[in-house]
Amino acid sequence: MTPVRCLIALTLLLACVEASARDAEPSERDRKVARESVYQGDDYAKKGDFTRALEAYRRANEIMKVPTTSIEVVRTSLKLGLLVEALGACEQTAAYPEKKGEPVQFTAARTEALKLITTLHGRIPQVSLSVLAPDGVEPQVVVDGKSLLDYAHIALNPGPHTIVALARRLVSVQAEFSLREGESKRIELVLRAPITTVVATKAPATYWPLAFSGLGLTVAGLGAGSLTGALSLKAADDLGKVCSADASCPPNQGLESTIERRNTLGRVATVAFAAAGVGLVVGVPALVFSVRARTDFLKNSAPKDSAPTSDPQPTNVSFAPMFDVQGHIVPGASVTVW
Repeated sequence: MTPVRCLIALTLLLACVEASARDAEPSERDRKVARESVYQGDDYAKKGDFTRALEAYRRANEIMKVPTTSIEVVRTSLKLGLLVEALGACEQTAAYPEKKGEPVQFTAARTEALKLITTLHGRIPQVSLSVLAPDGVEPQVVVDGKSLLDYAHIALNPGPHTIVALARRLVSVQAEFSLREGESKRIELVLRAPITTVVATKAPATYWPLAFSGLGLTVAGLGAGSLTGALSLKAADDLGKVCSADASCPPNQGLESTIERRNTLGRVATVAFAAAGVGLVVGVPALVFSVRARTDFLKNSAPKDSAPTSDPQPTNVSFAPMFDVQGHIVPGASVTVW
């Protein structure tokens, strides 16, 4: 036998072994666990605790995989209003192959499941979801806490639901709504980039004119005081050459004008230096206050991006009925209803 034929034979053998293991009958221990689970489910159902009853029936069905355990899952799911889960269990029940000599309960369970499949398709609510996002963005859709890849048409149970659409660097959108049996809704969610907001604030009160005026007065006073002071000192020096040390000057020397010029220039220099001091006292604080106010204004008025909140609000959520004459959902473009 060639190596290729050996490989084919080995593959077929492994496939047969896997099929045999898959179709193997439950062990006696597993059957006992399944029976106890069915009894527990019956007890819970009698008490009205259908949630625990459903768990018990599912546990038994995972072991036995027969129509009678599967139909119990269907019936209990219907009591809880879980129409989508009941439809899945019905399809599983009807798909079990019929075996020769099987109990009549198996056949009855398949027949019941087939009848329920027809009615459940008309009772299960349908949602047609449209998520609009910028080009190149692949949104993520979460329905009742479960992420969905295919969300164009969603079958949901009657009752309240929450749909969230989100994408990186976009503001998430949430829609909350409730469905009745047989109802169809069309929902449109729009994902957008965060809105950049600029806070308009009133310009602060500043004292630039006062600062410039004060500093200008200081410069002018220093300049005038320095010039007049120098001229006054020169006139005093000229007098010092003629007059005595006790400031007495000889008469009839024509020194009156020099003395007057010295005194006048001295007074002007004094006034100029005093004005420079006043300008400095006023201008420097006004300049410091104006610079600080301008810096704070620029800091507070800087643009800020609005980030998505942890509790996003619904945006552009639309609902519109979509029925054909048979009551089935009709695909098509979403229509926004405000």
